[in-house]
Amino acid sequence: MGVTDGTTLDDTLISYWIINGEYYNANLVAGTYPTLARKLTTVPYEFEYNGAFQITDDGGNVVSTTTLTEVSTPGNIWITNDGIIFPGTILDYLSDNPTTYATLSSVAGGVTNVATALSGPGPLTLFAPPNSAFAAIDQGVLSLLIAPENSGELESVLLHHVIPGKVASSFVTDGLIATTTQGNLTFTVSGGIFVTDALTRGTSCQIGVDSVDIFRSNGVIHSTACVLTPKTLADVVVENGLIQLATAAQTYGILPVLLSPTPLTLFGPTDAAFSQVNLTALTADQIAGVLGYHTVGLGVPAANAALYSGQNVPTAINATFKVFVNGSVTLTDSLSQVATVTTVDKFALNGILHIIDSVLIPGTIAQIAESNPLTNAVAGLAVQFGLADAITGITMFLPTNAALLANLIALSSVPGRTAKFIFEYHGITQSLFADIPTNPETTGASVIFFNTTSFQLIINYGLLLDQMSNRVTDETGNTVNIIDLDIVGTDGTINIIDNFLFPFDISSIASIDATAKATSDLTTLVTAYTAAGLDTTLALSNMVGLTIFAPTNSAFSKLADGLIPYLLTNITLLESVLSLHVYNGTLLAGDIVLLFNQGQPITTLAGIDLIIGVTADSAALTLTDPAGNVITITTFDIFCTNGVVHLIDTVIESSPGAYDFTIADYLAVYNDTDIFAATFTILTNVITSLPFLDFSMNVSDANAMNTLFAPLDISFASLNINQTKLVSVISNVILLERLLGYHLVSGKVLSTDIMNNSLVTTSSGDNFTTILSGLGVEIMDMDDYNDNSVVTMANIQVTNGIIHIIDRVLGPETGFITKPVTSIYNYIIENQDAKMLTTLATQISRSEDLIFFLDGFGPFTIFAPNDGAFGSSDIDPTDLTALLSNVTMVELLLTYHLVEGLVYSSNLTDGMIIETFLGENIKINKNGTGVFIKDVSIVNSDAQVVFADIVTGNGIIHIIDNVLQYEDGLLTPTSAPSMTPTM
Repeated sequence: MGVTDGTTLDDTLISYWIINGEYYNANLVAGTYPTLARKLTTVPYEFEYNGAFQITDDGGNVVSTTTLTEVSTPGNIWITNDGIIFPGTILDYLSDNPTTYATLSSVAGGVTNVATALSGPGPLTLFAPPNSAFAAIDQGVLSLLIAPENSGELESVLLHHVIPGKVASSFVTDGLIATTTQGNLTFTVSGGIFVTDALTRGTSCQIGVDSVDIFRSNGVIHSTACVLTPKTLADVVVENGLIQLATAAQTYGILPVLLSPTPLTLFGPTDAAFSQVNLTALTADQIAGVLGYHTVGLGVPAANAALYSGQNVPTAINATFKVFVNGSVTLTDSLSQVATVTTVDKFALNGILHIIDSVLIPGTIAQIAESNPLTNAVAGLAVQFGLADAITGITMFLPTNAALLANLIALSSVPGRTAKFIFEYHGITQSLFADIPTNPETTGASVIFFNTTSFQLIINYGLLLDQMSNRVTDETGNTVNIIDLDIVGTDGTINIIDNFLFPFDISSIASIDATAKATSDLTTLVTAYTAAGLDTTLALSNMVGLTIFAPTNSAFSKLADGLIPYLLTNITLLESVLSLHVYNGTLLAGDIVLLFNQGQPITTLAGIDLIIGVTADSAALTLTDPAGNVITITTFDIFCTNGVVHLIDTVIESSPGAYDFTIADYLAVYNDTDIFAATFTILTNVITSLPFLDFSMNVSDANAMNTLFAPLDISFASLNINQTKLVSVISNVILLERLLGYHLVSGKVLSTDIMNNSLVTTSSGDNFTTILSGLGVEIMDMDDYNDNSVVTMANIQVTNGIIHIIDRVLGPETGFITKPVTSIYNYIIENQDAKMLTTLATQISRSEDLIFFLDGFGPFTIFAPNDGAFGSSDIDPTDLTALLSNVTMVELLLTYHLVEGLVYSSNLTDGMIIETFLGENIKINKNGTGVFIKDVSIVNSDAQVVFADIVTGNGIIHIIDNVLQYEDGLLTPTSAPSMTPTM
């Protein structure tokens, strides 16, 4: 149902027309009549009847009619008239419905002009914001809006919700423009009714979210989803004469922010303030950033509860400025420039304006640090390190200048790149310290300047962050305090700390040389660079620094045996190998990752490129050298005072095959100085002079694979070698090929592969038998004149095979280059009369142990006393008889005359001390009259060598003229003259 003014009937209106009881025209008398319509307090609405056909409704409206029509039905009486009575005014309705309109009722009732309008005769239409709409207003703005001193602003806002006339919802059409006393409202009808005021709300402010068409005596009420505003913050800016700010907002895209319903606080510089700065050098985006630096989210009134001293205020661009309250309110920007707030609390419903006398300039965190007197020296050093760009978008824990002074010596003791890294270590990815989780056990931060890929597992330098106590702990366990928190710049945040953070213990680092020498896994490398004379260089201070890719001992062990000793004797080649592992500069793990991300190689001091890669599990970085070796960096960033060391698992190679070290190479450089004639000169000479031999080619070809049982030069000089035959064989290519080929087996045969009593076919086509015994591996050849050869050094691994050093030349047949020989024992027995050795022969024959030694493999050297020696005047016959009667004493006596190895007379030098089999020493005195042997006895005379260099199959015999005594007075009378031994 509808009426001509657009009124629609609602339950309240209808119930207001009904009263209890039966009243006919005749008994309807003047008076007040309660209706069925009730207020929320359950008190009924009333109207008055004057008895003369006039009704006054609850709003004071008088309906007058000359006729009342009476219609009676069972139980009801209907009296009709030609007017409408209403249950009260708009203001009455608001006060009677506090659940929905308590705020509006309160603020409207407190403003005289508004209260008069809403309770007057009307007619008018009210767009009524419910409590929820007022709750949606920024509370800082709302507190200013309802403040007594701002009643004029409040009146303006409230009257912007009122239009003249009674307009039912059905009368609202799309595009309708209604005029309030404060401005226009525009309506849109599309899936509902929406109203747009001065703010750019779009379709967010809907009419009728709670109800529409609530008719009262003086008009109609429609609820709205928001509080309508007659002016925006942009209007407030212009009203207050900030023309330069308004123009800049229009030009640089900030105006929509000032028109938006999203609340904010604007610190607006005066025109005079803008005239003091030159923004022409800035880009449009940078100027927009400057303007954004003056806006703060939410409404911030100037009252101390909202702005307090020491407050870091975050702005629209995240950068902060600091507030100081001391009589007046001042703002200190990122660059430490101060602006004073001259006018406060100018507001619209979408924000608050405070007028300031200077333009605030936001800064990067580098600029902030440079402008702060606590940190400007530290910032200057960071800029020198080129960190102004590197710290973009992070949180920096920035030490004070005092902290820098306290750590200056330590920071100066390392290369510049390492010092820069220490600065980088002070940055994390968290935006604000306040955002960091409060559980310090689970909080860690990776250094992000170089950690731009998935390699955090490799280079995870951590910080332990404790939000509860505002403290930070570094990798060394050192804890620092944050003394100024969350200073936000355009590109990150600064927290000022009272000391430096260190990713490593800077007080304990040493030079590369000292660090390597203290690392048990780098002993081979230390030996190598020391031999090359580089230890001094690696110990010197170097502010640029060196990067050493250091092969571990196990890395060197992958090289062919003998290569390292060879390099140690070839310094030029050794230096070239070492230079492959050096980068001129300090290249930290993060730098390597950065090069990897850029697709760049590492160019070493030798000029080769190392290609950076990643292991299959992405857990480590690799380096591929020009030889194609894929080398894993097993340990990063061993910091040193003059650079950094990274451990690698493979020696870097300059080209394919650069480290090939063949059997022939090993033979050429081998030299055991502890053993006489322990070289391979004979074999090497054959290889170099006869390279066409199959043997020479097999041991020289890096791609071949053979095992050589290699006799030393001393073996070719063995007593059973027939030197005439040897020369004959060497001069005959066919025979020489057979002899040498008999020592070569195809394939790689380690000692662990050799089986007992196994027949082995050699390259010559001849066989020998391997025997496993207490001596190790023995080889039984085809030469009956040869004893078994023993492997004295096994498993020498080279590029093209294995070398086992043996103690005899192998013979493919009996007498090929050998002759039958006798042992020391047999020689003494067979020549005891001719050489006057009968006493010695007799005594040796009494001892199975002596026979075993002197008839065994050897080689030995015996200083054999002749028969005259046993009858020497220095010997007491009684003592001699007693000694010779005791076999054990005889064994002791004669082992004092026995020496291990072949000792020719030419090897004896004056003053030489020789240890005997007994463990006691003898001393050689050599002069123009001969060779003399001095024993330990004080009174015994020196024994002279009367017949030297009797060569046997297992050793050498030197016949002497006195018995050597292993203790003083053993056989010599104690009454003999006292002498001082010259041992």
